[in-house]
Amino acid sequence: MLQDMMAVYQVEESTILEERLNKRYGSGVNSFLLSHEKNGNGATLLILVNDQLANVHYFPPGQHPGFNSIGGIAGLDVSGFSKFFMNSPDQLQLIGNAHVVPFSAALRAAKEFFEHDELPKSIDWLEL
Repeated sequence: MLQDMMAVYQVEESTILEERLNKRYGSGVNSFLLSHEKNGNGATLLILVNDQLANVHYFPPGQHPGFNSIGGIAGLDVSGFSKFFMNSPDQLQLIGNAHVVPFSAALRAAKEFFEHDELPKSIDWLEL
């Protein structure tokens, strides 16, 4: 299942997944929750997007607080913050630039998660 700021989708193919993950609202933002349905206890991937920047958070099954993407985008002050939006185009969420990745990396991680239902290996993670 894939949920964004405004809708819920059943996604059967990775091409449809990519199409849905490219959807933007307002000034080029969206948030996505991708999950594998296992009685509500499956792993989930949260992706916040602002234009070509993203933050990715992986939640394994159970009570673990998860893993946050590790960034390193040239030109972003590592001690600064980037603006993202959580559940609507006006619900501001500041994310430390150290955890911001290119959207292309978030897309790769989402496709990997879609196929394997585990922590994507295509990006670096900080265990929380």
